[in-house]
Amino acid sequence: MEITRNGKTERLVLVELIKWHSSVAGRATTCWKAYYDRDESKIIHVIKDSWQYPEPGEEGELLRDASEKKVVNVARYYHHETVRVGGEEDDINDNIRKGHESLRNLAGIIQSDVSIGNLMMNEDEDNPSWRSFLIDLGLAIQEDRVKSSGAPNKTGTRAFMAIGALYGEKHSFMHDLESFFWVLFWICIHYNGPNKESRIVPEFEKWNYEETGKLAKLKTGTIARDEDFIKTIEENFTLYYRPSIPWANRLRKVVFPGGGRWKKEDQGLYFQMGTVLEKARSDPEVSAE
Repeated sequence: MEITRNGKTERLVLVELIKWHSSVAGRATTCWKAYYDRDESKIIHVIKDSWQYPEPGEEGELLRDASEKKVVNVARYYHHETVRVGGEEDDINDNIRKGHESLRNLAGIIQSDVSIGNLMMNEDEDNPSWRSFLIDLGLAIQEDRVKSSGAPNKTGTRAFMAIGALYGEKHSFMHDLESFFWVLFWICIHYNGPNKESRIVPEFEKWNYEETGKLAKLKTGTIARDEDFIKTIEENFTLYYRPSIPWANRLRKVVFPGGGRWKKEDQGLYFQMGTVLEKARSDPEVSAE
């Protein structure tokens, strides 16, 4: 495919399809691996094609802004453009925790859609990109604009959305940090190790489609009581992730102090969550997984 970058035409060679979402109600995101045809090293780039929501702002501009501010562990910007058909815009009426923190602190951007599909790992030892990074700023928002607007919003991938976000609260970085908890919770229930196919667990599969208010109540019930949460994860975590059970509960206590939702924003939550995860990695039982 050809792009016009810095006033010059460049050709990118598509290698393989990475991700494709078929949907009549969504952004129909499609991603490919590709490389610049004049690059002898053939360093892999990722090409993302999706419909864009008009409200949050153009994703490419946000990603370029983040790259210029040297945000770490977020996908690096190369180029973006709007697809045109017949000369007109084709339009429609669009290390992970550190990446999120850096994105907010350096660029003032809240990612707003922390989900399994937006957390990437670079498995190519020869690729100089981040070893793990956050992608997809399609629903990202500028934090200062959120604070100046009282408008409620519900953005994100439903199964991973924070309880408050499901209720339509004004979006905060705290909602994104809670989403990291739900991503880990989901992985431990649906996957039995690296490179394994996910399984379907009916009790949680409906989280993808449940009405937002009802899902908020389901999630609240999941995390509210210590004994109930432990029972849930003991019954549902796969064999591979069972050693992580005590750490999942410790992380729950950090994200939901007292078994409830946060009452005020706390920048220290980044550090608290990181501390629990680092200790979990040092646990011989967990590291042996």
